[in-house]
Amino acid sequence: MQILESIASNPSVGIEATLTLVELYRKAQRWRPLASHLDRLVTNLPPQPRTSSWRRELAELLSARLGEMDAAVGHWTLLLQTENADEAATHLLALPLAQSEDVNWSSALKHTSGTRTAVLTRMTELAKRASDDNALESVLREWIELDPKASGAWEALEELLEDAGRWQDLVHVGQRRLQLLDSDERIIQLHRIGGIAQAAGLIADAVEAYRALAAADDQSVDALQALLPLLAGESVQERDLWIQIGERSQDADTRLDAWAAAARLCAGPLQDKEQATDLWQRVFDASPVHTEAYIFLTTAYVEQQAKLIELHEARTIASTGEELVIVLRRLILLYRHSDQPSLARQKLREALEIRPSDEMLQRELLEVCEDLDDEAGYERAAERRLVEELPRIERVMTVRKLARMTVKRGADPSRWLEALQQVAPGDPELLRLQGLVEAQADDPEVAAHGLEQVVASEHEPAERIVLLARLAALYTNKLRQPNAAIDAWTRLLRDDPANKQANVALCDLYRERGSAEAVEATLERWLAAMDTQDSERAWVLGQIGKERLNRQDSVGVLVALEQAQGLAADDVQISQLLVLAQTQAGSVQEAVTTQEMIIRALRKKRDQKGLAKAAMRAALLYEQLSDLDRAKQHYRTASRNPESFAQASIGFARICSGQGNDSRAIAQLEKVALTATTTITNDDRASALVELAKIHLQKGRVIQARSSLTKAKALKSDLVLDPELAAL
Repeated sequence: MQILESIASNPSVGIEATLTLVELYRKAQRWRPLASHLDRLVTNLPPQPRTSSWRRELAELLSARLGEMDAAVGHWTLLLQTENADEAATHLLALPLAQSEDVNWSSALKHTSGTRTAVLTRMTELAKRASDDNALESVLREWIELDPKASGAWEALEELLEDAGRWQDLVHVGQRRLQLLDSDERIIQLHRIGGIAQAAGLIADAVEAYRALAAADDQSVDALQALLPLLAGESVQERDLWIQIGERSQDADTRLDAWAAAARLCAGPLQDKEQATDLWQRVFDASPVHTEAYIFLTTAYVEQQAKLIELHEARTIASTGEELVIVLRRLILLYRHSDQPSLARQKLREALEIRPSDEMLQRELLEVCEDLDDEAGYERAAERRLVEELPRIERVMTVRKLARMTVKRGADPSRWLEALQQVAPGDPELLRLQGLVEAQADDPEVAAHGLEQVVASEHEPAERIVLLARLAALYTNKLRQPNAAIDAWTRLLRDDPANKQANVALCDLYRERGSAEAVEATLERWLAAMDTQDSERAWVLGQIGKERLNRQDSVGVLVALEQAQGLAADDVQISQLLVLAQTQAGSVQEAVTTQEMIIRALRKKRDQKGLAKAAMRAALLYEQLSDLDRAKQHYRTASRNPESFAQASIGFARICSGQGNDSRAIAQLEKVALTATTTITNDDRASALVELAKIHLQKGRVIQARSSLTKAKALKSDLVLDPELAAL
């Protein structure tokens, strides 16, 4: 042994001796000399497979047999560096590190994987045992760098920083960890970061955390509520937060409070009335009892009646007692101003159920019922009102109206007339009302007497006009007193000179008496009273023209009818009267011109029946002017209408005969004589046969003439014949 030891001590020649000694000491279990010679081998020989094997054995020997952990760790480290983290070496590294008192193993950790957790756990324990916070933080950060998913390391580091009161670092560590967490863990972590940052006064970090939390959990309002104190004074951001809280919260009270807070910011610092109105409307829609919302919206909608009505209607549902009366009063005012009296009446009745003795409400209800002609409603309201101690004037006026309404609908007014007699014995209204009662009598003389009495006491022109029209109709239709009727209509015209009903009725009465001059005078007064733009002026001028035509005032009729036509150029009746007047005046050419205008107007209106009649008149006028071709043209137009076919055909045949075209004339006349239709009368056929007889007689065909004449007499016995035909 000594010899071998001596040889082995020489590095240049002692390798074999050393190997032999290693075997001998291994078998003899002499661990210390074995370790010494293994160390000599791994130190003096270059790296090779055998070297790694010896170093592994040496490391195990140092740790397991000799307890020299530091030396063992050194060899394991060199082994890992040369063999690229051999799995076996990595596994064995745990033991010496776990028993070592040295925590500076970062270089070894870089080459470990499977044992890393155990090693780092041990190192952490050692650092804690030594109360070395710096070493502990270093180990934990190293651990996190090597294994970012090591939740234990993160938690230990956060605990260390929290215990040290290093809030900024704690927040930053928490922020780094966020990206490694799943959604649920992330939400928990954000809550923690936000709370820590807020408590530490790290406002920016707290805001960032709570905003991230709000985005990550879009159903929660906690993060939004946590942000509110952090953003105090930032009105826009505060408003947005409150709105988000209102939209997210499932709690009705929270929603209302959030929208209300946002609305206050809009109405106050932000000066955004439109959004404030929208938000307060949300609050009110959800809770009509919300007084602040109601008050704000009442002002906001002051120019929007429909919105105000909707607002107050909703408020009535949430109101009771005196508050309800106040809201109802507002609605009553709005409904009356917006011309909705029936709804105003409804609200007045609702208000009176709460305050039945309110004089103002009672009076308003009477006014509204009167506006609506709601007699039954007025009576009910008035009777309730009369129960009260009223001033005499108000009581008299109320009883008067009740009496009038009762009379108007034909009911017995005696109760109210007696009441009026009691409160106002000398009231002129009594006579009037008594007259109205008589006016409803079945006896026309009594009714007329009553109406005369009412008319005499009526001071309102509009009412007097209605009464006089009723009186005139009574005199005309039931009493058959035309003079009294004329007097009634004349009195009516004093109040309303342009009244159509009165003027027309008066003209009819004068016509029945044969007073043409009175008719014309009435029409002229009516025309003078009319507005220059009145659409009836043309018609009245036409009637004046007609009256002058009847009394053959050739100049006056033309003046009136030409004025009428100037106002109503398309009025066929007026134009036709003008044609007649022009013809009577001998102005046939002017009559033809007017008649052609009528034809054009009728063609434009596509009035075929009217066109046929106008064409017949035009044909006759052209015959007077000896313009036979034009006459024939219009006869053809007239013959296209079944009702004027016969007369137009006869006229056409007459011209043809005069022009020597007897065959055409005979064919046209035979068509009329032999056609059996409801539109061709016996008189038409008889006229056609008479014309045929004339043509035959002119041609010397006496037998044919006599035959046609015989047939004509069979159709019409009272024929008026020319002397030549009568002699046949």
